[in-house]
Amino acid sequence: MLTTTGTVTADVPSVRQRAQTVVMTEILDRQRHVDIGFMAASTPRREQLIARAAGLLWEWRTDLHFTVDTSNPRNRAVTDASCSSLADTRILLNVHGGDEPGFDWARVVDAMANGCVVASETSVGYAPLVPGVHFLMAPYESLVEQTVALAFDEPRRAAMAEAALALAAAGMPQTQPAQVRSELARTARRRRRKVSPATDSQGLPKMLSELKTAYLAQLEMTRSIEATISLVEHGDPGHTDIVSTSAWPSFDPEVSVVIALCNEERHVANTVHSVIAASGEQGPRTELLIVDDHSTDDSRHVAERLLEAIDWYPATLIGRAANGGPAVARNVGFNAARAPHVLALAAGSTLYPTGLRRLLDGLLDAPSDVVATYGIVEQFDTTGPLGLSSHLPWAAELLVQGTFVDAAALFRRQAWSEMGGYRTPADGVEDGWEEYDLWLAVAEREMRAEHVGSVVARHRRQPAAMLEISDVDVASTFLILRERHPRLPWPS
Repeated sequence: MLTTTGTVTADVPSVRQRAQTVVMTEILDRQRHVDIGFMAASTPRREQLIARAAGLLWEWRTDLHFTVDTSNPRNRAVTDASCSSLADTRILLNVHGGDEPGFDWARVVDAMANGCVVASETSVGYAPLVPGVHFLMAPYESLVEQTVALAFDEPRRAAMAEAALALAAAGMPQTQPAQVRSELARTARRRRRKVSPATDSQGLPKMLSELKTAYLAQLEMTRSIEATISLVEHGDPGHTDIVSTSAWPSFDPEVSVVIALCNEERHVANTVHSVIAASGEQGPRTELLIVDDHSTDDSRHVAERLLEAIDWYPATLIGRAANGGPAVARNVGFNAARAPHVLALAAGSTLYPTGLRRLLDGLLDAPSDVVATYGIVEQFDTTGPLGLSSHLPWAAELLVQGTFVDAAALFRRQAWSEMGGYRTPADGVEDGWEEYDLWLAVAEREMRAEHVGSVVARHRRQPAAMLEISDVDVASTFLILRERHPRLPWPS
């Protein structure tokens, strides 16, 4: 209360203060549709964190986007992905790209001003912010676990958002103190990798190329023999036997999932059960097609027993009498699918329970030039998480540098059919390259896929010691693909 010349005047907040209070209230009271957001340049360290945390993140409403290095001239035309408006996000993950522990002030201030709480990896130079009051700070190893705990605790998150917004409204420091810069300089070290000179640089690639040629010739002969036997025994080189569950005939699906199966007797059950879980109460109406590509192990019998156990679920098993390769098997499944949306799933992969729903919702909301949606796929082997695939934004300029989209993408079936499906070795596309060729075809037709910022699946990699035949003599394969898709912006 102020007294002036005997008159009592109330100390009423100024118009500016009242307006600021109203704005802050509106920001804090907004309904937010994203629980956990992430947007940063793609680095191995960040990818590993999300891969390790995939089992925690899949059930939350996430918007996780990695951007590419725009300092690379090849990527200058690539538009960075952006996470949903910070005003629509509850918590924003902030992870260091490398060893430098500097605080990302620009990103943090933007988040604070929008009522979004930042969950940051342990940093330096964050004063006057107070960890636990204005933002969450945690070590790399437990950052996601503590972020998820904060997402569960909305009162705590809301209190942090309010405290941070109030501090942002009062004015934030524009520069870091000198001692912080000194600390950053002392802690930031760049590791130099020692590269040993290659030995016999000409001999080894030549030998591998010759071995690959011999292997492919033998594979082609084996497939030709199997097709001939099928023709003699069944009158059709592409003969199939079909077994379906009782629920199959009358089911009207929204999504068809196709599993191309070949010698995966140990893993196919997990894959099938993950599809069933992803089409549960909250998932889309889904049918399952298993195409056994003439397995030489017990895969087909395992699949038959699975169908007997899930007779209540709409599923069918298509057993091929001759091996044709993954592209042929997927084409058989896609052509037999009845839904308007189709997804290929490797027999060593599994869907997260919300995966199909996230992909379908994204595709239904997408414009007509979007032929498919893809989400983040965790890569793993017997040692644990290895990294991510399908985590980068769609761009033709990025695609011609190498494939980055996993097969577990949801296609509009009509668009897939109009593009001719997966190209096979008979079309000049080697086994293992059919996915990449299809994405190149999408880009060449000036269509695109759209990234969904959620973890949707896991993919099991073979042990590192096993070399995929498709990884041998990659240069010659790229030349073939360049000839097949000449209109793309290939690097010179």
